[in-house]
Amino acid sequence: MKLSQTGERSLPVDVSRQPRTRGEYLSIKQEILDRINQLKNQNLEPEIVVETPELLAFAVANHPNPFNPDTSIVFTIPTESKVNIVIYNIRGQRVKTLLNEFKTPGNHSVVWNGTDDFGRSMGSGIYLYRIEAGENVATRRMLLLK
Repeated sequence: MKLSQTGERSLPVDVSRQPRTRGEYLSIKQEILDRINQLKNQNLEPEIVVETPELLAFAVANHPNPFNPDTSIVFTIPTESKVNIVIYNIRGQRVKTLLNEFKTPGNHSVVWNGTDDFGRSMGSGIYLYRIEAGENVATRRMLLLK
């Protein structure tokens, strides 16, 4: 499985490959479970990144969590940046691209209504969202309850 590396955080990129054997399936499954456990062990508090003597914050959170039918992903960026927010299912498959545009410094929010890129309603479960803003990257989990 091909992986995208950004520091210590990574998510599967090529999830379209179908395992040909049970062994390959179990190997991919274990790799995904290991990634999820790494995400669970990460601190879920907003990250603070110091770039200059001034404190510049890159903060990310979603509320409510758990949610039904939608949740707001709130983020603060210190400088004008291209912001990319992507939702993944527990298998690491991309579900929806919420945002992919330039944003000005400050507080922003975007709402996810529990649907995929095709408008289909997603089932209950754990979902991950990954936000990239300039050099800042954060991955958080959220729980959709129906």
